[in-house]
Amino acid sequence: MGIIRIAIGIIIGLIVLLFLLKSNKIHKKQGLLIATVVVVLVCTLLAFIPFENAFITFPTAEKSFNYFHGKNMNVQIVLDGEVSSFVLAGDNSKHTIQLVPKTNDGWKIARGTDSKKVLHKIIDDYSVTIYRYKNSQDYFVSVVNTKSGNIEITDNCDSKFHTLDYKNEALKETFYSYHARIESYNDSYCLIIDDKEIPLHKTTE
Repeated sequence: MGIIRIAIGIIIGLIVLLFLLKSNKIHKKQGLLIATVVVVLVCTLLAFIPFENAFITFPTAEKSFNYFHGKNMNVQIVLDGEVSSFVLAGDNSKHTIQLVPKTNDGWKIARGTDSKKVLHKIIDDYSVTIYRYKNSQDYFVSVVNTKSGNIEITDNCDSKFHTLDYKNEALKETFYSYHARIESYNDSYCLIIDDKEIPLHKTTE
């Protein structure tokens, strides 16, 4: 969420608490409860308003991502588009994906509403998701193989896929996911998995 957002929420909460206590209309415990609710509400609302973008630019997509989440997560994949970067972070099977906006000078803070899932399908043993940043031409695809074992994956526009693996200690098996920036997403787009074509045609959005 960001330290600045939390600090602003706490300051506003303290102001509300002092005002309530000075009014002598409620008890201290009630004032603390109301102030806590105000802090939570303010921090939640500010999470959707990246006001820091007016004065902060990050040197990497990773730094922007970690600032937004308020902690240093294990960033494993970064894929650059024209106006955004796809960032995947986490450990083992627990991952967070975010599309981070970029400018000529660096990266800004993302808003969750700017990242769209334009397609999500379960096909055979594969979970396929296509992401888009706002209304741009930045499209990214993620393919998760729900069965253990590596696969050969390409698409019909020569996108470069990056492989991520994690070992399930309980099952003693290794699972894989694959991620790429789609170089040209159109109405003839398809994945090729182990020589099998999987149509994922672009539709009107």
